Amino acid sequence: MQTSVEERDNAVIVALAGRFDAASASDVKKLLKGLIADGKCRLVLELSQVDFLDSSGLGVLVTCKRLADNGGGDLRLAGADSRIETILKMTRLNRVFEIDADVAVAISRLPGGKT
Repeated sequence: MQTSVEERDNAVIVALAGRFDAASASDVKKLLKGLIADGKCRLVLELSQVDFLDSSGLGVLVTCKRLADNGGGDLRLAGADSRIETILKMTRLNRVFEIDADVAVAISRLPGGKT
């Protein structure tokens, strides 16, 4: 899995590409938990380049959303294709996560607004 991190409009955008599975989940979790520990709790995960998501990846999403929420922020998902959206619906995690069409919309909907 490839990751990139960008700060924009008082938010952190983490773009993921490749398979978000058991092999990559611990690295993504470490990255996200590190950002949250540094007080960067307004997070957007850009998923347009994720081609596979399994239960390990879903577990990371749930854990890190809870941590971001507890820090006064949020973790939003952006750019998820229909396959990822189907997985989220099947697991009912579409009730937990806000899924936005793109990063700009996700940033505008984070708590605290733009600064």
